[in-house]
Amino acid sequence: MGIVKVKLVSYGAGIFKIVVSPITDENIDIIVDAEEPLETGIETHLLAKPNKVKIFDLNGSNLITSKTQIIK
Repeated sequence: MGIVKVKLVSYGAGIFKIVVSPITDENIDIIVDAEEPLETGIETHLLAKPNKVKIFDLNGSNLITSKTQIIK
């Protein structure tokens, strides 16, 4: 778990690709598939588990509602 910054959001084939990076190392890219976009440039929290990624705000509210979230 850690704080990440949203670097890029793209859309293709009905899925948003959201690229986030840890604020401590922006050379690391984590790509998440989602059904809705996030605003680029914002800092948020990320929790990664096998086959599941959660991006959430300070209150613990999930910011993406994807059924299939993929980390690459």
